[in-house]
Amino acid sequence: MNITLTSDEITMGAALAIYRCVHAIRNSYKNKHGMTGNGWTENIEGYCAEIAVSKALDAYYGGGEGFKNADVMTAVQVRWITKDNYRLIVRSADNTNDDYVLVSGAAPDFTIKGYIEGKEAKSSKYLDNPGNDRPDAWFVPQSDLKPIQGLIAKVKESK
Repeated sequence: MNITLTSDEITMGAALAIYRCVHAIRNSYKNKHGMTGNGWTENIEGYCAEIAVSKALDAYYGGGEGFKNADVMTAVQVRWITKDNYRLIVRSADNTNDDYVLVSGAAPDFTIKGYIEGKEAKSSKYLDNPGNDRPDAWFVPQSDLKPIQGLIAKVKESK
């Protein structure tokens, strides 16, 4: 599913990302999971990807409402990828009760690749370490993701 953000939606994503980065700098937060760099671009595109998923789900977007909550609604996590062929990543601290959505692209145009439930994603068959000095995690190939229409239907049923 392809989603195009409006200029206002992009502005909101960028503003949230700047706030998050400045908050992290002010509080001396360190990057997690071995990430290097300042994360400006990743945060901007990541927030825009969350807005794209909210738009697809026809759900209110609350800006993540903190660093420990779900990205969209109460139980949807968004994973933005920089390369179109990358896998969806789930880490050990991630909630197995959440749904995980994989998104590629860059503002304004995003592609929702699909989703998987956390408990399915944390299967031993997906556990991997790609050798990039980062901790083991679960990497779900795009071919194993469910079409986003299933999550859309699940959200509609819950309303």
